[in-house]
Amino acid sequence: MRPTPTRSAARAPLPTDCAESPGRAGPRARRERSRRHPPPGRRAQKSNKDKGRKWYLGVNPAVGVGETATLTTGLLCIPLLLAVAFTLPGNQVLPMVDLITLPSMSIVFACTSNGNILKSTIMAIVWFTLVLFVCSFVGPYYTEVAKGVGVEIPSNALMICSYVILAKPVLGAMFFAFLSGNPLIIAAVVALYFVLYFLFRKNKDAVQDFIERQALMGSEDVEAA
Repeated sequence: MRPTPTRSAARAPLPTDCAESPGRAGPRARRERSRRHPPPGRRAQKSNKDKGRKWYLGVNPAVGVGETATLTTGLLCIPLLLAVAFTLPGNQVLPMVDLITLPSMSIVFACTSNGNILKSTIMAIVWFTLVLFVCSFVGPYYTEVAKGVGVEIPSNALMICSYVILAKPVLGAMFFAFLSGNPLIIAAVVALYFVLYFLFRKNKDAVQDFIERQALMGSEDVEAA
């Protein structure tokens, strides 16, 4: 038996811009694809419009921790910080577990000194000493909160705190102002904050150039400039 012939439905012609062709997209599709995914040359041309702007690439802190100057600075600060903690008048904190984080906390000092270990160590010890004062002051509040949530304090410990979390003397000073509850002190600190903020915004380029010169001091880039 011969099969009965069937008629397929008529297919409407496609618009010229969308006409199908084997292995080739229509003009409209090509323009849309080009707009969404411009070729490298066009992307480079577009990036030239931002000429004159500075771009800062942020990387993971692990990149800085592995640098020789950073590791050396952090390791040198461990015995020095312990010596300071034992001899500093008024200090009530002895860093223990947080000592292993000193290399990661020393990244900024190694960067701003262009890897100069002596400068990095001096800056780090000064900063870490200020942190001891912050921890000594905030420690009782930190301990009270810990007890309130059920943390068991060792019998031979007077208080607990986190050296890493509290390692921000500038923010600690602001915290102390609000902790005092004195409206005049709070208003003075808030006013000082905005004054310093606007001064930084006004002299942002000069501040950044100074930091970069300090970070590159002694390198070929600074000598050439």
